[in-house]
Amino acid sequence: MKEIANNAKKEIYIKCKKCADEIFSDTRKKMTYCKCKTIAVDGCEDYIRVIGNEGDYEAIKK
Repeated sequence: MKEIANNAKKEIYIKCKKCADEIFSDTRKKMTYCKCKTIAVDGCEDYIRVIGNEGDYEAIKK
């Protein structure tokens, strides 16, 4: 999680490993779920919070 927070200035997407949905990390403080509702992202330019099991998602830098 610390690595994700340190790279918040880059375009980071959180990808659900179950449904392959990708959520942009800057959700403007609005909880955004993947299609299957396994993970959720709540973030802004200052922080990223991922809800779900660590094994169910991965961070993708674009």
